Amino acid sequence: MQQLKFSLFLIGVILLAGCGQTSMNSEEVLDNVEEIHNNNLEIVSLLHSNDISLARELVTESNNLLAQLDEDNNVNDDSEQSIFVDYSNYISAVKSYYQFLDNQLGTDEVQAELIFFSEEWLKAQQEITQTLSDFLVNNFESPDISSVYVENVDKESYFNSLNVILTHFFAITEHHDSGAEHRKYNENNLMWNEVRSVREKLLKETQDLDFIRDLQSNISEFGAIASAVDIDDWDTIINELSGDAGFNTGQIIENYYGGEYPEGLSIYFDEQAENTAEITETDVVDGVEDSNEESADQMTTYSQGEWWEISDEWRLKINQVYSTDERNQFSDKNPEQVVIINYTYENLGFEGSVQDLYLTPYNVIDSEGVIAETYPTSGIKGARPAPIGSTMEEAEVSYGLSNSGGEIQIVFEKFDTSRNKHTGVFSIEIK
Repeated sequence: MQQLKFSLFLIGVILLAGCGQTSMNSEEVLDNVEEIHNNNLEIVSLLHSNDISLARELVTESNNLLAQLDEDNNVNDDSEQSIFVDYSNYISAVKSYYQFLDNQLGTDEVQAELIFFSEEWLKAQQEITQTLSDFLVNNFESPDISSVYVENVDKESYFNSLNVILTHFFAITEHHDSGAEHRKYNENNLMWNEVRSVREKLLKETQDLDFIRDLQSNISEFGAIASAVDIDDWDTIINELSGDAGFNTGQIIENYYGGEYPEGLSIYFDEQAENTAEITETDVVDGVEDSNEESADQMTTYSQGEWWEISDEWRLKINQVYSTDERNQFSDKNPEQVVIINYTYENLGFEGSVQDLYLTPYNVIDSEGVIAETYPTSGIKGARPAPIGSTMEEAEVSYGLSNSGGEIQIVFEKFDTSRNKHTGVFSIEIK
């Protein structure tokens, strides 16, 4: 009798303990993972925007969500216990990530970009990617969770992005050597945009994890270079960062692309050869400019919405120039006004030896005649190379002006397929 009472007591304890838990089926588990993952993407987006306070709040909310899910972690079907194991591993990885973020965001002076460059952040992201991949691949054939699940890694897209980053990097070094400061910072701003875009895209990948890990590390190295350019720390770039980035880029190309290097790797040497040829030609004609070097289109000033067109090559228009109140707390620049230039260009037949048609402003001049510099802002759509017959719609680049308001001059320069240089000048009112 005593044994029976003790057995009934144990059953009661077990039933009572179970009352605090809510059973979940696989669809509910999947919904939880989607909510957590979307929060993680939003946290990264806020950090990219240097919105530290909102990022800190979202980390706290996400921690509270995990605490609530800890009470609801019982899966109601024995056949689904593998889901529970993979789900628990993912939750554990996310908890470690949030603990890292809590420590970083709790400091008095938070530098968001330094978080991204740290080994701890990279390892945390790789662990989350691995456990998320295991959860999805092991338990679902085609989960209805498009914001999380990416079935196939588009390596060609990443190859093109790597080419864009390398192109900007070599342009930065050339402009630094020649003393063209505003062009150097312009290229660096564009490289920043591409690095951030790739980094956010990588967080959604759940396949080809060796490739994703290697590319995450490589992209972080180029982000570190961009950060060092912002503060003009060329000793670190030359002695540490560029060598590591170059070596690891080579490893990625050899391991995943069959040794076929992006054209961006040769852009510096191609441009140097072209510049040498131009200088030699000028010397031959005793300093007289080649009549093909500048075309008459530079004499025309275009307004908003008007096309600057070079027949069978390209056309470009400025859609608008608008002011933004956003300021980058990590930039040492202090412009009177920051503007976003929104423009569109179309490849009508341009064939480049290095890459497809790629147009960014050569110079921006404010209403008082002062040359502006690019300014780092978040959330803008950077220009991309456009193949023949395609259009780059609403590309954006941001500039800091010394004098606010009025009309600004936006100058584009580009060599066509036959190496004739063309200049397009726009005069646009700031909205």
